[in-house]
Amino acid sequence: LEDVIGRGGTAEVYHARDEKTGQHMALKRALPGAPQLTQRRRALLEREYYTLAQLAHPRIIEVYAYGIDAAGAYYTMELLTGDEFSAPRKHAWPEACALLLDIASSLAILHSRGLLHRDLSARNVRRGRDGRAKLLDFGALASMGTALEVAGTPPYVPPEALQMQALDARADLYALGALAYYLLAGRHAYGARKLAELRDVWRSTPRPLSRVLPEIPAALSALTMQLLSLDRMARPPSAAEVMRRLCVIAGLPIEEDLAVSRAYLTMPGLVGREALQMASRKALLRLTQARGAVLLIEGAAGSGRSRALDACVL
Repeated sequence: LEDVIGRGGTAEVYHARDEKTGQHMALKRALPGAPQLTQRRRALLEREYYTLAQLAHPRIIEVYAYGIDAAGAYYTMELLTGDEFSAPRKHAWPEACALLLDIASSLAILHSRGLLHRDLSARNVRRGRDGRAKLLDFGALASMGTALEVAGTPPYVPPEALQMQALDARADLYALGALAYYLLAGRHAYGARKLAELRDVWRSTPRPLSRVLPEIPAALSALTMQLLSLDRMARPPSAAEVMRRLCVIAGLPIEEDLAVSRAYLTMPGLVGREALQMASRKALLRLTQARGAVLLIEGAAGSGRSRALDACVL
């Protein structure tokens, strides 16, 4: 391990070097705590790793290996040394559109699998070696539906999350709108520092980008303000819709590249295995209730046992 390059409430990220190959990478390690807390953090980190390994999307950070050593659970991933976006700076609108298109692409693959990032923010976006934006830090990853706790960075948290309502793709799209406003205006639309401050800042409507930056296209200003709508019914319904509109506004190619297309072909869904998935859900529910359970998957070689087990784990 070289040095700490990121720290959160439950994990730290280090700059690391593989002693055998000399490759530089990032290593994310769950922070220790009380025994029960340590076990939960380890389980979340393991789920995060295996979910990212299944995605294999060029706009999502690539992961390498998961392991456990004397210091606890960890996984390794690519080291992104490109530009950060956490420092406030106005970006030219064509550049901002290209960055937002990359992030919308990564959200589209997440949402296609019923998952939400829940912590999309400027500090969780970074450029890769090719200059394209990549989404990172999936510690708050969750399935769509009702969440048990509020997660995310305050200026990017939508009202429905704070109200503990069921969440869908439009929660992440609100955060994408907050990111768009930040990249273009150089400041947050709703500049709360704490979750408790959000209800107060939501009483004031942010100035439309068309007034802050008259040079940007009206369509880009309208898209950003729609994404930032406090009423989720007024937001675009999907990341794909956002991608289409960004392409039209900035004159970008509408077609996704081949690597992105392949990411959709690795969907972990199973066909004709409904009974197996139901049995696995029941077994896992017993575990959450502190009751023992065993799930045994049997079948002939090549029948997809490992594939089925991967899907059940996810």
